[in-house]
Amino acid sequence: MTAAALNPPELQELEAFEQANAPPGLLRRYARGRVRALGFRLSVILIGVAMGGVFIGWPFAVAMFMTMVLAELAENRLLLGVLRNPPAQQDFDRRSRQVAIASFIQALGIGGSIAVLGLQGDALRFSAWVFLLGAAFNSLVGARYHLPSHKARIAVYIGTTVVILGHQIVVDGVGNATALIEAFCILLLFYMMMRLFQHFFRREEKMVESERRLLRQKLEKSTINAELAESRLALAKREKEARRLALVAEHATDSVILSDAFSTILWVNSQFTRITGYSLEEVVGRPVGQMLNGPDTSAETLARVKAACDEKKPFKDHILNYRKDGSTVWMEISITPVFNAQGQFQMFISVERDATENMEKQHQLEKALAAAKQADTAKSEFLARMSHELRTPVNAIVGGVDLLAETDLSSSQRDILSILRQGSGRMSRVVEGLLGYCEVTKETFVPRKEKVDITELLRKTVDDWHIAANAKGITGPVLHLPGAVDLVVWSDPFLLSQMFDSLIDNAVKFTKQGVVDVIVTARRQSGMLALKIEVKDTGIGISAENQRHIFKRFTQVEGDFSRKFDGIGMGLCLAATCARKLSGTIDAASVEGQGSCFTVSLNLKAVAGVEVPGKEYLGEDTVRTMLVAEDNRTNRLLIGRYFKDLPLHLEFAEDGVQAVEKYAEMKPDVMLMDISMPNKDGLQATKEIRLFEKEQQIPACPILALTANTFESDRQNCLAAGMDAFLAKPVRKKSLIEAINNAIGGRQGGDVDVV
Repeated sequence: MTAAALNPPELQELEAFEQANAPPGLLRRYARGRVRALGFRLSVILIGVAMGGVFIGWPFAVAMFMTMVLAELAENRLLLGVLRNPPAQQDFDRRSRQVAIASFIQALGIGGSIAVLGLQGDALRFSAWVFLLGAAFNSLVGARYHLPSHKARIAVYIGTTVVILGHQIVVDGVGNATALIEAFCILLLFYMMMRLFQHFFRREEKMVESERRLLRQKLEKSTINAELAESRLALAKREKEARRLALVAEHATDSVILSDAFSTILWVNSQFTRITGYSLEEVVGRPVGQMLNGPDTSAETLARVKAACDEKKPFKDHILNYRKDGSTVWMEISITPVFNAQGQFQMFISVERDATENMEKQHQLEKALAAAKQADTAKSEFLARMSHELRTPVNAIVGGVDLLAETDLSSSQRDILSILRQGSGRMSRVVEGLLGYCEVTKETFVPRKEKVDITELLRKTVDDWHIAANAKGITGPVLHLPGAVDLVVWSDPFLLSQMFDSLIDNAVKFTKQGVVDVIVTARRQSGMLALKIEVKDTGIGISAENQRHIFKRFTQVEGDFSRKFDGIGMGLCLAATCARKLSGTIDAASVEGQGSCFTVSLNLKAVAGVEVPGKEYLGEDTVRTMLVAEDNRTNRLLIGRYFKDLPLHLEFAEDGVQAVEKYAEMKPDVMLMDISMPNKDGLQATKEIRLFEKEQQIPACPILALTANTFESDRQNCLAAGMDAFLAKPVRKKSLIEAINNAIGGRQGGDVDVV
């Protein structure tokens, strides 16, 4: 809309009219009229002064002239100020009073001179009445513009009339007929003048109102004309746009369908005909679905299309349509409802594009993705099976080495034992890394929430790496803990252990000399523990280029066959995955040749107080008999060696059936249960034992799962079957004893402790 249409001349004219007839505008008009009539009033004053000079005397005439002229000039100056500086709305009352006072002073000058003239006798009294009536009439003329000034003048002129008439009555006597007639005539003239003024006043008000009405009608007519002009322009513009849109729709490369609220076709473009084979005449008046849908069209997609159309909402998706010859075509459809200016529904516009090629590519990509996912799953399953199969021999090797270390050995035998311990430790870590990666990368993996003492967990991890570090001549790993801060939290011990072990493994592996430091800082706030673990080394460092790849799986900085460092390239990837699962972050800072620093930041829920560490020995008063269900002979021998020096009656069962039978016979104080056993697995055996305890009404025996099946699902199955703890092979003697003590303590205290 143009500026002229927004603010037409008629509107400006009406606004100017209203401003002119508003009180501030009327005051300005009053001032302008008085200033312009100053010359006329002065000429009348001169006539009166001349008469006074001739008939009364010139000294009186000069005094009368000075009085009236000074009064006129004083008023005129104030009115000029009004014209030069028009009063604002908030200042109007004050300026109006000033003008009324000036009018009163001016009227005093005129009235006083007229009164003096009227007191000089009968001849001059008539002249006084003429001047007085003329002054009153002049005041009436301006009354509409500033009524307070008119009232002030009339008050003065009435007073002048009273003075003259009163003097005449006093001089001539109360009963003088001439004086009474003259008084009556003067009052009659004043009355007639007032009536005449009222008539003219009302007439002028009607004229003002009539002019206002005419201006408003003129504005309304102008507005209507402007709206009509705009409507014509808009209509012409819409017609032009409609012609363009029709041209575009007709020659568009996409199919265009116009349909009503019931999906009945109103119009289609030529591209619709080229794609489907249906002409415009064949489809108009028929439902869209009846023409284009077929047996293989997705019922779910059709239901969503119907729901969107019923609710008059836009819709976009892919749908399988049928051509006239029966062949199918995938279409990308976009349905848009059209509403008028009043919000009433008009029609649907459907734009459809041939998407057959894209859908075929998408199907191929989905197949490729499914195949890749299947291959990745197969690889993960293979790694999991391999690590599981390795756990049993690794358990035997690690346990055997630990037992061998408790015997009397020569110096050379201890050197050989150190080599075996280093190799078995490395093999154990590889198996743990493989299984850990397979576990945490599962889509179904959910972190556990258990009480974890970060201090104890880090100490155990650091202790496990001292032998490997010392063998390389490295100092450490050195653990730096914060003072006076309890690091007991609710978290997943498996994820924390895997993450810490992977980071320290990486530091020791890539450090030839120097030191490996593990620095822990912590801060408690609002029940949370902000934990930061820095693993620093003085190793080979990582270039800026390679830092982008170090957290990818199966990746090492040196990936060729001549690499100088061992490992399968999963450590940092596993650490990063664990950090993400714990809603934390991991960052790397490194300078090639100077070492690296990996920083893990976690925000974990704190637990008040520090957990009491478990005992490293079995209490003779609580554990006198133990039943071990284990089908592997090597593992049975190993566990037997673990407890051979203790006053403990130890029995073995080689499968699940024997486990249930021997439990019923001996009712042991504690039981170790393997999961994968012939004839009856450990889960079923545990369930039968728990049922037997319930039937016999005997206390429940602590049962600990000791298995190579270490996935979270295996742990959950064991706990659901009624076991008290879950231990993964390989397990060391110290960890096994601590887990047994915790399980027994949990049973005695009424709670189940999960390891």
